[in-house]
Amino acid sequence: MITVNKKSNNIIYILLLFLIFSACMIAGGFWWYGNQKKLTKKHWEETLGSIAELKSNQIIEWRKDRVIDALLIAQGDLINTFFNEKKVPGNEKQALISWLKPALTNYGYDNILLLNKRGEVVFAATENYLRDLNESTMKLFNEALKAKKPLFGSFYYCQLHQAVHIDLAAPVIFWRDHQDEVMGGLIIIIDPSRFLFPLIQSWPTPSPTAETLLVKKRGDQVVFLNFLRHEKNQPLVLNLPLSDTHLPAARAIAGHEGVMEGIDYRGVPVLAVTKAIPDTPWHMVAKIDTAEIYHPLYREAKIIATGVISLILLVGAVLGWTLSAQRKRHYEALYSLECERQVIRTHLEYLVKHANDIILLMDQEGNLQEVNDRAVAAYGYTREELLQLNIRDLVQTSETPTLLQWNREDLAREGKIFEGYHLHRNGRSFPVEVSVNLIQVEEKEYFQEIIRDITERKQAEEAFQALVNHAPMGIFIVQNRKFAIVNPGFEKISGYSEKELIGNDSLSLVSSEYRQEVRQKAVAMLKGESQLPYEFPIITKERGAIWVMEKLASTVYQGQRAALGYFLDISEQKKLESQFLQAQKMEAVGRLAGGVAHDFNNLLNVITGYSEIMKLELKKQDQLCHYVEEIGKAADRASSLTQQLLAFGRKQIIQPRIINLNELISGMDKMLPRLLGEDLNLITLLDPALGAVKADPGQMDQVIMNLAVNARDAMPRGGNLTIATENVFLDDAYAREHLEVTPGPYVLLAVSDSGTGMDAATLAHIFEPFFTTKEPGKGTGLGLSTVHGIIKQNRGHIWVYSEPGRGTTVKIYLPRVEEAPMPLQPPEPPTTSLQGTETILVVEDDESLLNFISQALRTYGYTVLEARHGSEAILVCERHQGEIHLLLTDAVMPGLSGGELLERLAPLGRKMKVLFMSGYTEDFAALQGLLAAGVPFLQKPFRMATLAQKVRELLNTPGAE
Repeated sequence: MITVNKKSNNIIYILLLFLIFSACMIAGGFWWYGNQKKLTKKHWEETLGSIAELKSNQIIEWRKDRVIDALLIAQGDLINTFFNEKKVPGNEKQALISWLKPALTNYGYDNILLLNKRGEVVFAATENYLRDLNESTMKLFNEALKAKKPLFGSFYYCQLHQAVHIDLAAPVIFWRDHQDEVMGGLIIIIDPSRFLFPLIQSWPTPSPTAETLLVKKRGDQVVFLNFLRHEKNQPLVLNLPLSDTHLPAARAIAGHEGVMEGIDYRGVPVLAVTKAIPDTPWHMVAKIDTAEIYHPLYREAKIIATGVISLILLVGAVLGWTLSAQRKRHYEALYSLECERQVIRTHLEYLVKHANDIILLMDQEGNLQEVNDRAVAAYGYTREELLQLNIRDLVQTSETPTLLQWNREDLAREGKIFEGYHLHRNGRSFPVEVSVNLIQVEEKEYFQEIIRDITERKQAEEAFQALVNHAPMGIFIVQNRKFAIVNPGFEKISGYSEKELIGNDSLSLVSSEYRQEVRQKAVAMLKGESQLPYEFPIITKERGAIWVMEKLASTVYQGQRAALGYFLDISEQKKLESQFLQAQKMEAVGRLAGGVAHDFNNLLNVITGYSEIMKLELKKQDQLCHYVEEIGKAADRASSLTQQLLAFGRKQIIQPRIINLNELISGMDKMLPRLLGEDLNLITLLDPALGAVKADPGQMDQVIMNLAVNARDAMPRGGNLTIATENVFLDDAYAREHLEVTPGPYVLLAVSDSGTGMDAATLAHIFEPFFTTKEPGKGTGLGLSTVHGIIKQNRGHIWVYSEPGRGTTVKIYLPRVEEAPMPLQPPEPPTTSLQGTETILVVEDDESLLNFISQALRTYGYTVLEARHGSEAILVCERHQGEIHLLLTDAVMPGLSGGELLERLAPLGRKMKVLFMSGYTEDFAALQGLLAAGVPFLQKPFRMATLAQKVRELLNTPGAE
């Protein structure tokens, strides 16, 4: 739609703005001009003042210099001689003239005369002078003799030289008879045009009008003493009346000093500065024409005035063009507006007819007077049929509108909006939103209803409500820090009903120690400072404390600011995180334990070995043998501790086999009762169809023994120990609750006791090494740590369930395998003789252990070759001429490992048997690979007899090397 803005056509308003603009521009120009004129005048006042001061000082200095000249001449030796002898010979006179000649030349003196006390000229430096001096000169001479000091005369016109002169009289005084005696005097006749007038007339900068004047009073007139720049008059010629107050020279003589504006001797306006010359009747006037000082300003003012006028004219032209164009658009707009009104009327009729909303027009009784096409489509009637109906025919009986009873003023002013259900011709109802207004058409009142079918909106609301009601999370709205809305998910998680929650503090469910933290994080999230959800515990009605994760967003509820949030129950997630952190912690501690055990094994091997050698050599010294035995026992206990650490760290060298746990447990039937004691009852519940597992039999024996010992210690007054086995299948649900479990078939080994049990705090640490609940000295704290390491090393899982006073159950899950189990074999009897004569190459990077092994093998009669690493072993093989029967090497060494050494020795053609030894290795997988290939292995630390037996068995075993 096109509209006409009447304010934009207000010509008077626009012209007023133009006049104000023009006035501001002109006023600004005048202000600038006045300000610049003040600044210019101030600048020239300071300049003229400086020049007047400079010229005045120069005149004073000039007068001082001339006085000094007069004194020096009057006191000269030749002058003294002249006055003493009264007459001077010709040659002496010529000397006096030569002496005075530089003064005449350098200082602009026309003549220097010597006079006796009577005033008679007795000597002249030049012959060009008046024989009879004028009255003013003689008066000056007599005053100088009387005052006994040099005195300046005034300017006068000399008829002889036709020029202006100044006389300087000075007495000639000699010291005679202890007093000054005036012998005569001298008169210096000065031509001011040589120095003084040029000094006065010079100007520091080029200027066409600037001038410096020296004036004095003569009667009632002011006389100009120097040459004038703008007149051809000689000095002393121009005289002007003192009564002319516009004349700066007259005002100077009247006593005015400083800046003034006036009219100079030409009748031209000037800016002047006047100054009196001290000790003289002279006055200095420094002046310049005002036309000159303001000339640059006049030029700039003309340029600016031209610009301002041009700008005003340009703005006026633009405004004129704008007003003309606006007037044209105004009439065009009026024409377009009328055309648009016609179009709008047509469009309005079209919109009413084809609007998406239903439009009904009714009289005051509710009879339909007009309907649009959308109403015909929505109700299923023809237009003619609808116009025969009343509004009551289109609504449900229970929802008959009360519009006929509504206040007509309210309807006319703001209308009414409500929701209800309307009826289709076929009886189907559909939800609608109705907007009712009271309008007047040709002075008659009608009700107009605009009706919108809100079926889709209702369906969306129902879908949203269903989504909120069935969401597996807590959804809520908090307003004024209180719960305003909660969904069923919130009720389910918290355990509280909607009635119990609405109106209560939104932090009432938060655990007290977390409330301040939750409040701060919630505020930060609502301010947009954080987007990450935060976690905290809440206190539920039935389940106690649980962990939830919450996120908030700002919203509006019932027209006021509120917070919309959701939270999830993450208790299970927290449980899994705890399991994962525990697993990480156990892994880290296991690495540390394994690393310590590695270095400790070598030390123990050396201690154990040398104690055995000492025992063989000290058989007759019983007391020393006892000490050695105690060293060996301590080393054995340390070795056992080391093996436990290796088991915990899953770094034990294992030799897994396919076994049946029932067979293993049955083989321990006789040993376990003796271990438990008579007051404990051992119960075994073994599944006859139990599947096989792949594990190290020795390690599984150790697991059962450690669990049995722990159970015995937990039942000091007796009780039942139950060992059970069973085939189980761990499904996906179990795996989700236990982070490390892979779904599949397992064999369960459960060991339960009826002892004291443990609380949750103790359960959190039971697998940590050196953690124990026993008294000091009653346990190492490595039992369950060792069990944990063994089970993990055999790819199994272990869980402990216990409560104080209700005993403990340890459940071990080992992966079930389909292969048939191998029968458990009894240990082989030791070889009869351990002596030998074969040659053995020992390779060990630990020098102390290498020395012990070599000494032990030599004790049993073997020839031993030593090497400290793989490269040295290769050199030994290359240099040794005889046969080498056995290679005894550490599995992992710096440089070449045991396996790599074998590969390097193969090309040398050496046929020898190999025995690996190791305690712990970083390259654990490589060692396990060697064992899987059937390579013989000796576990560190080992006793001397064990070493000898293993070596002898291997050498006695037939077969290819």
